Amino acid sequence: MKYDSKFPIVLIEWEDSCSWSSEWIFTKNLQKIYENVYCWTVGWILNEDQETIVITQTLGDIHKENEQFTGVIQIPKSAIRKIIKIKEKVNASKQT
Repeated sequence: MKYDSKFPIVLIEWEDSCSWSSEWIFTKNLQKIYENVYCWTVGWILNEDQETIVITQTLGDIHKENEQFTGVIQIPKSAIRKIIKIKEKVNASKQT
């Protein structure tokens, strides 16, 4: 059975923030310690507006009217460097 999701599949390249320390830092020690973290996330777009994109990494009950989601992440568009749409269709077998 072919499954054509109503949710587009994408690969998102985005830049994450990082925490310097869980301890107090004195002004004299203030400097750039870490590089930014670059992430790549693949998933289905659940929602998108001008400020954010919400994707899930796992869909459940894909053959039913009311799908389920897990591994949902919301990424600010200001952190997104690139979005690549994945166009290949998925062949999914229906469980009996």
